[in-house]
Amino acid sequence: MITAEQWNDVFDSIRDDFSGDIKLAWYEITDETIENLEGKIIRNKLMDLIPLKNSKFSERRIVDSLKSRRFSYDEIEIILKYSLRTEGNFPQLQGMYGDKEIIITPAKTEVSFNILIDSDFKIILTAEGKLSSFKKKFDGFQDIVIGVEDFDSQFIIKGDPEDKVIKFLSYNKVRNLIRSFEPVKAFTLDNTGLTIIKNITRSETISEEKLGNLISNLSLLAEAILNYEDLKDEKPLQGEKKKGELIKDLTVEERLNNLERLVEEINLRLKRLEGR
Repeated sequence: MITAEQWNDVFDSIRDDFSGDIKLAWYEITDETIENLEGKIIRNKLMDLIPLKNSKFSERRIVDSLKSRRFSYDEIEIILKYSLRTEGNFPQLQGMYGDKEIIITPAKTEVSFNILIDSDFKIILTAEGKLSSFKKKFDGFQDIVIGVEDFDSQFIIKGDPEDKVIKFLSYNKVRNLIRSFEPVKAFTLDNTGLTIIKNITRSETISEEKLGNLISNLSLLAEAILNYEDLKDEKPLQGEKKKGELIKDLTVEERLNNLERLVEEINLRLKRLEGR
């Protein structure tokens, strides 16, 4: 489990990558803090905390301030424990990353990454075989199969319009960016923004580098969504057409490949029906 304090440390370490109004957990010395520290730190040193009262500090700033007042490492650890303030149980990072607003909200077993963009198509991905409240946003939409076996078997895919969903997810670069958040609990995209909820494993840790990479990948996904028609890193799946549209000018091999994909799609749909 990644604690609130660990999240706050990492958020504080990357705050220079953001601009605007950055919202973080903070440290604050109050009368209650000093009262809780009585008996844990000698009284003469507690008096040195009074000039720091009622100001909000990042961890770096409060540690520097305490060091300058000659508090020991052990004393600083105790003071940090009793002066941490968060809105809720965990801190939240909210700020401008480039020209887009990003909100990162951790919890005990998951962390939510949200980037505010206006998309003209909708997608929801949920882990295959698992129910999720996020599916309610897309009730009435049929399951979509993009023709990439490992991705189709990993996620239940819904969205609208279907042809745009298939085209977007047909790019290997896009799928790799999504998978960088594994284990993915849910991926939702609509006209209010993109939200990815990543499950946190028991042994998982968080670092400045790891979180920085995830934020960078979130930003790249947002750019791909806004400019999906211009993606050039890889051609979409061969023979991609709108549903019911005649596929022309295909070789025999391409037609066989399309037939194999159709069989795979039917088999996947049958498996899902059997599991319900």
